[in-house]
Formats: sequence, structure tokens, C-alpha cells
Amino acid sequence: MQGDLTSSVALVTGANRGLGREVAHRLAELGMPVVIGSRRLGEGQSLARDLKTWGLAAEAVGLYVTEPDSARRAAAAVGAKYGRLDVLVNNAGLLVKASAAELSVTALRST
Repeated sequence: MQGDLTSSVALVTGANRGLGREVAHRLAELGMPVVIGSRRLGEGQSLARDLKTWGLAAEAVGLYVTEPDSARRAAAAVGAKYGRLDVLVNNAGLLVKASAAELSVTALRST
């Protein structure tokens, strides 16, 4: 990535662990304020505190991507804090132990 990223705001879903955590950390290192979306708000807040300790800009929001109200609340929180969202990393997902052929359309949409 090139250019000044400090004016771009990123939201990373599922950012409290694994790949999402690493993506959030890297975007913050690149200068972006990062919003850590996490079902487990406490874990997201812990990562935000760690990033802030290193001088990086980070906030956490509770976000369960399969619940529309949760997504609306997270969007409202980002809007209230930053006024916009420039980058969305949709990392969150659900593990479904079935083949695609066995799943209904509704089940596929929820993953």
C-alpha cells in the first residue's frame, strides 16, 4: 500500500483473533485508525488497548455479523466516531460442518 493512510478508517470484522487480528494490527501499523469488530467485545477491547500502547489508533466495537441489529450498531458507532468508513475487511465467518449441497440458501447466507 502506498500513500498517506492516516485519513482512511478501516473496520476489520472478526479482528479479535487469528487472521483478522493480524490484518487489524498491520493496517494500524500502516497508519490507519482501525475499528476492531468482534463478537467478544472484551477481546476486541484488549487488542485495541495493545495497539494504543504501541501508539497506534484503534477502537473496538461489538459486532456479530449475522445479526443485522449488531451490524447497524457497529456502523452507527463507526459513523459517530469517524464520520465515515473507507476500508472494510470482512474477515468474520462461521464454521459450518456440512457440504454446500446439504445447506439451504438461508444457511449459506448466514455464513
